[in-house]
Amino acid sequence: MTAVAAPTLFPAVPAWRQRLGALLRRPAFSISLFVLLGWVVVAVSWRLYVPYAPDATNAVAPFGTPSGAHLLGTDWLGRDVFSRLLAGSTSVIILAPAITVVALVVGSLTGLVTGYYGGIVDVGVMRVVDAVNTMPGIVLSVLALTVLGRSDLVLVLVIAGGFAPLVARTVRASVLAERERDYVDAARLRQEKGAYMIGVEILPNVMPTILVEGAIRLGYAVFAVATLSFLGLGPQQPSPDWGLTVSLGVQYVQNAPWILLAPSVAIASLVISVNLVADELRREFLH
Repeated sequence: MTAVAAPTLFPAVPAWRQRLGALLRRPAFSISLFVLLGWVVVAVSWRLYVPYAPDATNAVAPFGTPSGAHLLGTDWLGRDVFSRLLAGSTSVIILAPAITVVALVVGSLTGLVTGYYGGIVDVGVMRVVDAVNTMPGIVLSVLALTVLGRSDLVLVLVIAGGFAPLVARTVRASVLAERERDYVDAARLRQEKGAYMIGVEILPNVMPTILVEGAIRLGYAVFAVATLSFLGLGPQQPSPDWGLTVSLGVQYVQNAPWILLAPSVAIASLVISVNLVADELRREFLH
């Protein structure tokens, strides 16, 4: 008689759920993800609970120290620092992901095509990528924003243009490894077209690399947006943007350090959280 396997009482747990569970059990990942999601919630909902209008000035209460009425004090115009801290999260939470998405789309497509086809296409595109990568990103961004003008769209395109070559090189390296595997050879024997090979066969297998690269670039994007705002090339007054607030608050650091500290700590918490999430994703998916 043929033995019949006994039915399992519990269905197998999908691999992605196992990995997600493993990640959430790591304090560095779970705490960082909590901080990151917290700032996202603040960015989209601060209008519901902000104690004061971010741009509301009070001529009789400039440089007010932290108190029950103003948790983080007031700035040189009497504006509530806590309210402006909450409101300032919107610009960075919108701009940084937009930069990351554009860089991922352009860089991933470039890396997929050049990595799969190789040859003169690969050589030509990679030489351009190498040339762009040799230029200091912040210097290139400053020059581009100075020439093209200051706007959110230009800011996104300029920073994403600097990140895309880095994404392309990483994705290309992953594609070069995947295209030598047996499943790609089997698809070639079936005479599948190049677009099918890239989109259906290779892309799902390099997606973990793309996702990890996206998390890494998101951290750099947050820092880049804050840096350019600090240099006066991002949102302009009276915007509560964190980088702009840090830039303007430097001159008051001795008599009102809370103006500078609040957005500085916010930027640091966001950048560190994104980087820790990226590190844990890299450990889980690429090692």
